Amino acid sequence: MNRNFYEILGIKSDAKADEISKAYRKLVLKFHPDRFSDPLEKKKMEETLKEITEAYNTLSNWKLRQEYDKTLETRSVEKTPEEKSRDLFPQALDYYKNGEFKSAESLFSYLSRLTPDDISVKFYLGMCKLYSPLSRMEGAKLVEEALKKDPFHPQWFLEYAGFLRKVGQAIRAKKVIEEGMKVNPNDFDLPEFLKESNNEIKKGSPLGGLFGKKS
Repeated sequence: MNRNFYEILGIKSDAKADEISKAYRKLVLKFHPDRFSDPLEKKKMEETLKEITEAYNTLSNWKLRQEYDKTLETRSVEKTPEEKSRDLFPQALDYYKNGEFKSAESLFSYLSRLTPDDISVKFYLGMCKLYSPLSRMEGAKLVEEALKKDPFHPQWFLEYAGFLRKVGQAIRAKKVIEEGMKVNPNDFDLPEFLKESNNEIKKGSPLGGLFGKKS
């Protein structure tokens, strides 16, 4: 990361005008190109002196210094990865809910790099991957890891089981709901879903399909 002007001059951010001038003169004497005979060193010192002079010209001018300090304040409040993830999560979730799974997967993948320990991101990234035959096994693994680590989301069990039932995995969907009911016994939607799954199984709903095959 580039040093700011205060760091270049080796002074504190509340340095007085005379401290700025003193630091500048000291650095000019130390890094002046005329003190070096080697052409490469001389060229390097020329660049260093330009940097020092730019810092001095800015900080020694009261108005320019005020404006520069504002830019430093902006940098200091740059969002953390967690804050960025929280800001972008709703957009990714909207893509998912609207059936734009590729867009959602791309954004959730980015969020997973920002916050790799975020279980919600892992769950929805897995759900997005389920909708592509080429990544369903990976998606199922991510979803089931998320449900195991944070099982107190009845809606997650419903979403996963709903997908399983949609692709003909009624028995597996039933097992997912049963697991969800163990840790969320007071939820009203899970038992209703289980009832529907049992009815489908009785009707002879196909059991395969999650990984591209149906029996």
